[in-house]
Amino acid sequence: MFSSKKKYIYSYFFPKLSKYGFFNCFDALWKYSQNGQYVIKLSTELTRYGTINEIIIEFGSFYTPIKYESECSKNLALANRFCLAYFVRNVDLGYPLLNLHLSLEEQIDSIMPYFDRFIYPYIQIGDNLTDYISMAEQFIDMQITAFQGFPRGIEIDEIVYSNLSLNNVSEAVRLLSKYALRYKYAEKYIQHNSDSFYKPTIEIDFWKGKYDSAMAFIEMLKSDNLSSFQELLLSREKQSQEVCSTVFANFTFDNIQKKNT
Repeated sequence: MFSSKKKYIYSYFFPKLSKYGFFNCFDALWKYSQNGQYVIKLSTELTRYGTINEIIIEFGSFYTPIKYESECSKNLALANRFCLAYFVRNVDLGYPLLNLHLSLEEQIDSIMPYFDRFIYPYIQIGDNLTDYISMAEQFIDMQITAFQGFPRGIEIDEIVYSNLSLNNVSEAVRLLSKYALRYKYAEKYIQHNSDSFYKPTIEIDFWKGKYDSAMAFIEMLKSDNLSSFQELLLSREKQSQEVCSTVFANFTFDNIQKKNT
């Protein structure tokens, strides 16, 4: 029952997304860009009553690397996610999807304006890694905004390594520096508001560790540039290609074009 409901929900999003290479499989809408070396997944989370709880965008580049969610699963574990309804509620723009008395069509109508504003403009990207990195940064920043400035649930390594694969060291350093400031903000905030946190010492140590790692990464890039990362980049790219070619074996570009017409 839930699978058929998800297909119905995706029928509202698919006409807009299909022109950018998205296709429907595995209970979600996917874009697999072999040339751009990235994967994007749009899915919906349903409540036990069959109503929509969340609209989720997940994304990852070959330099995450992309891997299976578990040994017995064919689902992919992607590096980052952006939860649309959570974001909208936490930046006080509205309260979509919370009314369980709405019909499925009314729920979709309530979330579509936010989809058009916060998801659709950013996923209109081509099959190149530079476009993907720009999109990923936008979604990561919105996710941080949803968490009131805390960099929770984000993985910046993948866009850093993606830039390194393009020999763009200066951009990798910019991203590391940018998000290091977020880590430092989280550390300082918890220090000054420790009574509001269950285990403040653990949280402070965690964010301090993230900050220190980012700064060490920057120093490493400044000292030896890309020499230490070439083997790792190639290994991640190869692993991701092997996983994606297996999962999406029946979804070549030609097949996708046929399915979308």
